[in-house]
Amino acid sequence: MRDIPEYETIRFTVSGGIGYLVMDRPYVHNAFNADMVSDMLHLTRIIKDLAPELRVVVLTGEGRTFCAGADINWLSQIKDQTYEENIRESLEMSDLMYAIYSLPLPTIARVNGAVIGCAVGFLAACDLAIATKKAKFSVNDVKLGLTAAVAMPYLFRKIGESYAREMFLTGEAITAERAHAIGLVHEVVEQADLDKAVDVLAKKLMTSGPEAIKVTKKLAETVPVMTFSEARAYTAEILGKQRIGSEGQEGMRSFIEKRKPSWYPLGGE
Repeated sequence: MRDIPEYETIRFTVSGGIGYLVMDRPYVHNAFNADMVSDMLHLTRIIKDLAPELRVVVLTGEGRTFCAGADINWLSQIKDQTYEENIRESLEMSDLMYAIYSLPLPTIARVNGAVIGCAVGFLAACDLAIATKKAKFSVNDVKLGLTAAVAMPYLFRKIGESYAREMFLTGEAITAERAHAIGLVHEVVEQADLDKAVDVLAKKLMTSGPEAIKVTKKLAETVPVMTFSEARAYTAEILGKQRIGSEGQEGMRSFIEKRKPSWYPLGGE
């Protein structure tokens, strides 16, 4: 596997086909600054090239917090920046969220604690999310006279306009149970069970065809903005290609022959 650089603000390890991207600034509750955004964006571009050794990516924070939003020391610098400087940094944040969202690998947010501000966008950009019962979620930027604008496309897609408006406009924190009810997270567990739940989900994802996962993610991004007429031709073409492709052929043969497909994790059931 390609060597992964060492970063100041994050770390990345791979075990059994699962990559763990950890926001590693626990002394500030993993609050992000320009360096973290840059590091994460650089890593996500590398991750795209790590298949087939890498099958699933887990995003989480070191310690007791997922991510506490923007670092207060960074905010003290931002308030004195020019319009052009703020545009540049905002675009990089937007690029990072899209990089997470568009990864060709399935992504799981391991929500081990509070998720604040634009960090909710990191969570919403992931395919799936499992949270500890004690986690809290808050898009509180309006309390600072700001808007978590770059997170909007992902939160609106994840939970719909009505619930997203509630979170963006009130800026109030919601519980893990509420986050589950509105579709922001897919499972809520006790803190002690978080790692096991994430591992079980990751291994389930690894029983699916890697190329099928990649294509499914792209379809999920593009089909919702198509007309029915556009989707009719596009989806038929995709399915036709999959059926005659090597992965589709292997999957259908393995089903007919009552055996596990070649991409199935070694020792998996």
